[in-house]
Amino acid sequence: MLHFRSCSALLLLLMLCSVALVHASQKTPLRLYGNLGYYYTYTKADSGVEGETVNYIGSLNASSFLWRPWLATLDMGGTISATNASAQSGASQEAEFLSSRIRLNFLPRSRVPLNITYYSSNNLELSDVSNIFGFAGNYRTRFLGVRQNFISRGGNRGDVWYNQRVRTTDDLGDLSDETLGFNIKARTSKQNFYTRGSYQTRDSSLIENKTTNGAISLMHQYIPNRDFYVKSLTSYTQVDNKNVNTGDLVNNGPFVSRAQTAVEQFSSFFYWRPVYKPYTLTGAVRVHQRDQDSQSDALDTKQLGANGNISGNYQVTRRFRFTGSISGSLLERSGFTNVVGSNQNLLALYQGDRIFYRGLSYSWYANGGVGNKVAAQFEDTTLTQNFSLGAGHNIHKRWVTGNRSRLRANAGQSVREYFATRDNGSVLSLSHTASLTYSEQLNRGSSYAQITLMEARSLGDDLETQLVNLQLSRSLPVNRLSSWTGNLSAQSTRRITAQTVDEAFFQGFLTTTSGRIGYKHSRMFGIYKLKFASRVDLSGTQNRSGGDRKQLDWETRFGYGIGKLNTALILRWLESDSGLGTQSVIFQLNRSF
Repeated sequence: MLHFRSCSALLLLLMLCSVALVHASQKTPLRLYGNLGYYYTYTKADSGVEGETVNYIGSLNASSFLWRPWLATLDMGGTISATNASAQSGASQEAEFLSSRIRLNFLPRSRVPLNITYYSSNNLELSDVSNIFGFAGNYRTRFLGVRQNFISRGGNRGDVWYNQRVRTTDDLGDLSDETLGFNIKARTSKQNFYTRGSYQTRDSSLIENKTTNGAISLMHQYIPNRDFYVKSLTSYTQVDNKNVNTGDLVNNGPFVSRAQTAVEQFSSFFYWRPVYKPYTLTGAVRVHQRDQDSQSDALDTKQLGANGNISGNYQVTRRFRFTGSISGSLLERSGFTNVVGSNQNLLALYQGDRIFYRGLSYSWYANGGVGNKVAAQFEDTTLTQNFSLGAGHNIHKRWVTGNRSRLRANAGQSVREYFATRDNGSVLSLSHTASLTYSEQLNRGSSYAQITLMEARSLGDDLETQLVNLQLSRSLPVNRLSSWTGNLSAQSTRRITAQTVDEAFFQGFLTTTSGRIGYKHSRMFGIYKLKFASRVDLSGTQNRSGGDRKQLDWETRFGYGIGKLNTALILRWLESDSGLGTQSVIFQLNRSF
């Protein structure tokens, strides 16, 4: 039986009564809507364990306005749910859920709208057994939110808000937090400004800690013309964790040993892309500082970091271009290592003209690059140069096999040689890919089939990868009321590295398959709006060592709807060779109004 002693139930009743009184006295339009539902689930596992779950749910909502729609609008409602679960062993559990909400908007169509929202929910557990639903004890949530908006004639916007949330459990006590924040959005013809700030306090009655979080950020966009763009972000964040009684800083917990953390950062990104010019330029920079304090001064740390990069492209001809990039980073951390790094790279790429011959399309490319890497740590500086050469080609063929069917074939190869001076070694990589695709789209259904082959080898690193993938799908309408669908996916892969080349387990292929076949009928047995749907999912995995894993999932659904009444009967059978199969029967009944 539902317990209406909670404040949420009384609040919901008072809200609906007040709306009814306003409607009776002012003759304002009132819209009432909601639903009633009944849900039953029976489950039987392969081990023979049986269980039943019954859930009743109801909701009532109302919306109206006060005096005039431009003055204030009102939206309120609530949901009541009762659940009873029982197992074959005799264990049972009852739980109730009750939620209510109210939302009031003042002057919603003006430039200064005000929104007030209150939400409350109670989750009541009425038995001692908690392993059926997975939670123990009662849980309650209360939320209050107030937001004031400001909109200027020019379209600039700003708002301030206040949120208060209290969560209560039998085991953990109260956890409350309050948040005060603001947003400002201002725009001009060439610049945009976005400012956001918030301050939050969080109290816990269990551990007697009070955590304060403060954050403020400013984002600026500068767009003088279509060629140039700059976006910058500045932010500051501080987190303090203190004891409620003494006010002293304490550790945040076993995983975070800092009692106070402050982070400052600045980042900026730009691009320069002149129209009808053969060059482009892109760059970014970021600077950040982090201070962390704890109970012990010896564990306090300060970290300063900076990194940036700039890259550009120069199109020499329609087929030939250069790409260059420079990046650098700096990291200083008290009590730890200081690291400085830099990379410079230059790449040349040539894309050959596409050649067409008797329906064949052939293309090729070649590239080469040089690079330099500098890594410095204290007095130790390391210089490394690298060189790379690569080439590849691709051939494509397309056939028209019917009025609305196509067959496509594609094959490609690529080779790359990479040499680094530090290791005095080179790595030669080869890759081969091929695919064959068939597609058909007709009034009597659609078909799709694709097989993909891939092999990649890295001779210097003793790395080898093979992949075979198959995709099949078919959709077949029987008539305007029913249809069949089916799909199949299979993939087999193998990856061998220098560490696993001598282990037999990694020599074989790992094969996974999955498939589905389904049938739908929108007027079963000739009954109008009686819908039927059934699907069967099959999946399997064959391990390299020879072990297999298979699973069958079969679901059948009957659905019937007339007016605002909807019913459904769902039968599901899950079979797995791991012994985790289940059989389920689900009945649903829902009436909306």
